[in-house]
Parts: sequence; structure tokens; C-alpha cells
Amino acid sequence: MEEDLIQEVINEENQLINQKFSVITVEILGTLPQSVQNLETLLKIIINQISKLILLKVEKKKKQKAENMLLACHTAAKQPQLKWYLDTDCSNHMCGRKDLFDKLDESVRSTGKFGNSSTIPVIGKGIIGIVLKNCSKAYIMDVYYIPGLHQNLLSMGQLSERGYSMNIYNVNKARRAEQQLEIIHSNFYGPIARSYIAWSFMEEHGILHQLTTRYTPQQNGVAERKNRTIMEMARTIRRTKDLPKNFWGYAVDTTVYLLNRCPTNSLNNKTPEEAWREVRPSVRHLRIFGCIAYAHVPKELRKKLYDKSEKCILVGYSSVTKGYNLYNPETRKIVISRDVNFEAFQDG
Repeated sequence: MEEDLIQEVINEENQLINQKFSVITVEILGTLPQSVQNLETLLKIIINQISKLILLKVEKKKKQKAENMLLACHTAAKQPQLKWYLDTDCSNHMCGRKDLFDKLDESVRSTGKFGNSSTIPVIGKGIIGIVLKNCSKAYIMDVYYIPGLHQNLLSMGQLSERGYSMNIYNVNKARRAEQQLEIIHSNFYGPIARSYIAWSFMEEHGILHQLTTRYTPQQNGVAERKNRTIMEMARTIRRTKDLPKNFWGYAVDTTVYLLNRCPTNSLNNKTPEEAWREVRPSVRHLRIFGCIAYAHVPKELRKKLYDKSEKCILVGYSSVTKGYNLYNPETRKIVISRDVNFEAFQDG
């Protein structure tokens, strides 16, 4: 910035020297001491004097530019806030205030048509200047002047023809996170008391905690839809094998386990497990929920004439070990085992 000002001052001085060289020379020489003895000293003094003049003028210009910028921002702040609405169906930019036009050609005549088939006359076309947030000025070209129009409309089609690119976002759609744990959707049971410790922790770490108003679950649509998907799937896999209702917890755990290993469009066809761990999960170990399974009984837990396996029902996958959760109908206990033969896969 300062280098540009210095160059600007130098260019002005060069022009001034070309016009009034003798006057500038007298001005500089008038400030020289009488003790100058040789040409080299004279040149050094002249250069020094020129440098001082340039620096003084640079400081003056910097101050002048700052005052101009402050004046421009102050003037812009005084102007009323004018709203322009982007319209995908509007064929031309439109404005109903004549005083906003910097240039207006009132010889242009046309007719504007609205969505309800009503028409309104166009009695001019021109240019409107607007002040941007950085106090710079931009111009909207080819704006129709339509008296009586209460809103200023920007035609997205007209902007596209001029080379502008625009992205339209659905404001009612939940914003997606760009990194892990940026947004967490949760659904707790009914109204619960606010924990001072939890709220203090979130406030200290800059975490924004958004709540829903009472009896409006639609405000937490992401979590509600996921809960519905999980419950519908859990109900289906439990009923398919005619398991009792008290197995609903195992059905829900299995559903979540499977969904975390299924590709989803929201993650660009990645699985949630892959997005979290950055490793594609294996599905070779997956088996049918509720199928008959024969779990190996370790020799430490059986006698010589006892069976080497026990007949069980697969009810899920262990979250703490690399094994299957198996229900033994005889003992009515859950067995976790890795060495399992599944009846549904014996023929394969």
C-alpha cells in the first residue's frame, strides 16, 4: 500500500518537474547550505531533500485517503438499508424507486408480467450504484424502472448471463457438518432438567447447545428420522424370527451395528464406520439375526462326555470383544463366543 503511494508521489513529482523544472530547482537549492564544496555532496543533499519531500507528500496522501474512506463509509452509513431479492423467475432486474438510479433512459418502454398474470408498465431502464460492505461501489446494469414496485428484484438469469455463478441452498434443510463432531444430533426422553455442569462445560468450550420447543419433535428432524429408521428395522428383524418382545434391545443394537456398516448418500456413499475410522469395515462376519447358532464350549467348561457345542440364537455382535452375542434358550443366558457354526450357512 505504502509502495503504491510512494510511486504515485514520484510520478506526480516527475510531471511537476517537467512542467516547472526551474521553480522546483530554486525551491530545493534555496534550502541548501552555502558550505557545499563539490558536485558529489550537492547530489547527496539534493537526493536527501527529494526523499524528504516525497515522504512528506506520502504521509499527506495517506491521511487524505483515510479521510476520504471515512467520509465514504460515513456517507454509506447514513443511507437507508436497501434490500435486493434474488429471483429465479424474474427475467430482468427491477426497481420501483427513481431516485436510486445513477443513470436512467426513460425512452425504454415495456411491460412486466407477474405470476398471477397481472401486468405493470416499465417506463425506463438504467444503472443503479450500490455501496458494498467494504465501502467500495458497484453497479447493477440494465435495471428496469417500474413505478409502484415495492421490492427491488435481482434477476438470477440476468446475473448468470453476465458470468456470475450462484448457489441456492435450502434454508430449511439441516446444515451438514464439515468435520467430525462438528454437529451432534441427539434425542433424550421427554423434558429433562438442565445440568449446570454440562451447560458450564459447553459454555467454556464454545459449544452451542440448541434445544427444541416443547411438543415440537419436528425441530429435531435429523435425530427423529434416524430413530424411526432404527425402530422400524429393529421391529422387522425381531418379528421375522418370531423372537419375544423382550429381545427388542438386542434388535436395536444389531440395527445400529448394521447401519454403521451400510453406505449412505449423506456421506457420499461411504459407511459411517469408514467416515469415522477412515477404514472400510468388513462385512464377511455378518449373519442373519435370530438364526440358529452352535457355539463351541471350551474344554475348560465341560466334562469328557459333555457336548462340545451348545445350541443358541444369534442376537447381535459384541461391542467389547470380537465375538457374537448368542442366547442359550436352555440356560436363558447370553453367551459371547467367537467359534460359532451357523445353521443358515452350513450348506454353503
